[in-house]
Amino acid sequence: YLAAVTVTDAARARRLWMALLAGSAVMALGGVAEALRPAFWTADRNQEVGRLSALTSDYNFLGTYLATVMAVPLTLAWTERDRRVRGLTWALVATNAVGLYFTYTRAAWLAVGLSGVLVAVALRRWRALGVLAVAGGILLAVAPSQVLVRGGADGGRFILWRLGLEMVAKHPLTGVGYGRDALQRAVPDWPRVDGTNRPGHPHNIFVATAMELGVPGAAILVWLLASAATVLGRGLRRAGT
Repeated sequence: YLAAVTVTDAARARRLWMALLAGSAVMALGGVAEALRPAFWTADRNQEVGRLSALTSDYNFLGTYLATVMAVPLTLAWTERDRRVRGLTWALVATNAVGLYFTYTRAAWLAVGLSGVLVAVALRRWRALGVLAVAGGILLAVAPSQVLVRGGADGGRFILWRLGLEMVAKHPLTGVGYGRDALQRAVPDWPRVDGTNRPGHPHNIFVATAMELGVPGAAILVWLLASAATVLGRGLRRAGT
């Protein structure tokens, strides 16, 4: 984000984009190599061995990374005039999409779908919206049921959100303190929610931030996101299509 905001020279911006493309290619190919292991195809999709992590330590990290950079190759694929570069970029989009799918990280799927819609609207690629809708339908049709609904974990997450909001009501200004296991520290006597894990965090960035840093911290998060959206909007208006 900082690089994109501060780089205004076209040549430097293109080098930045190419660096992001190269990084995503390395990560995606790492995921492909990992998927070649026989154990990957026989594992439980709810377990780490059955979900791609590539060169990261966790499938959620890989999903977050690919979701973050996916807009770059997608934008280039729709705007690049050189056929060879465009073809390679589409190949990278496909590889990233496959790697992202096998992370089985639902939030990353949703993030890529949203970023794809935003890119299509910004570039006025209206037919692409239909393609994205079809792709989303196919994803829901082929995704393993234990991934879409993980043994009642989604219901458990609503409980976690409620617990987090209760902590916000008790500590609205200071929060309960920052950390990955903040919710577990705040509610140490809460039993296992989904039968497998004690609640470490609410699985919701807004609830987690308000719980850990208080309402002021959540307000800062919203301000940062709104600021980023404002800068993006200005850039789109300045660049046109």
